Amino acid sequence: MADAKTTITQLLSLADIKIDGDRPFDIQVHNQRLYGQILGNPELGLGESYMDGWWDVEQLPACGKIILGKPSVQDTPQPEPHKNNCRVYAL
Repeated sequence: MADAKTTITQLLSLADIKIDGDRPFDIQVHNQRLYGQILGNPELGLGESYMDGWWDVEQLPACGKIILGKPSVQDTPQPEPHKNNCRVYAL
């Protein structure tokens, strides 16, 4: 199993966010315990670690929108092969 840092890095890469990257929406990590905190407490870990100063980002709203709002490949509508042309969303 991948370590916590690798897992979080891979998940963020799905939204094109880099850890310690140079874009205003890339996350800057100040405490390596961040990764375990997020995986250990997925509901609150990201927010609590931000408030504790473990990470920051130049444009927090942009980062949040990307993380929460950018559809992944699995969320892309796929036409269903029926006459009514319904769309199916993969989970």
